[in-house]
Amino acid sequence: MELEIIAWTLLTNGVRKITLGGGEPMLEENLDDILRILKS
Repeated sequence: MELEIIAWTLLTNGVRKITLGGGEPMLEENLDDILRILKS
């Protein structure tokens, strides 16, 4: 899944915010939850 790859790339590069669909910045601490949702 493309979004999962993007999320992992941002996380491993130490990017502290990720922007999803609505354009709302998400804190890095939320990436684990995002990845969990993507994998389910």
